Amino acid sequence: AYINMDIRTTLHNTAIQTIRKRQEDFGSDIFQVSTHSGARPLCYPYQGKFYSWGGDEGEFTDGNGRKHRYRSIRDTSYGEPAGLFGINCGHYPLPQIPRVTIPADGRLEPKKEDEKEYKESQKQRALERAIREAKRKQLAYETAGLDDATKDMGKTIRQRQAAMLEFIDQTGRARRYDRESIGG
Repeated sequence: AYINMDIRTTLHNTAIQTIRKRQEDFGSDIFQVSTHSGARPLCYPYQGKFYSWGGDEGEFTDGNGRKHRYRSIRDTSYGEPAGLFGINCGHYPLPQIPRVTIPADGRLEPKKEDEKEYKESQKQRALERAIREAKRKQLAYETAGLDDATKDMGKTIRQRQAAMLEFIDQTGRARRYDRESIGG
């Protein structure tokens, strides 16, 4: 799980650096923060808004002739592990080239709905971790030749999978079997 998180974060950071470099080629460091449901609490307030990588604040005109204010990236949670563009963040910068780019819609899901979605995602992650933990224990017991403990852990796994199934049925979320796997 840690290796997957590290790879995802490294790829995400590389993609953001590539976007920033491409923006430099166009002479702009202004971007809009993407939006998605279930955003983390440290990211939600910045969705759909405009920022500058360089720390400037000001106003720019988009490709439709509309004016937008932008602030410094330093005014966000950027740089914090759980902050904007941090570990496991699903947001990305949408480059804005003044008088050319037409910004994304930037409509946000209401905060209560976003919080509900985020809490559900965290509950699902906890259930996935519990299933993986039980599978690791079962494998250890099996390797040690502890047949009774292996059988008991099999029951635990089934109970935890049943809890996951109930959660999925209640919330309508997609089950991610790959996140319940211990590899191999």
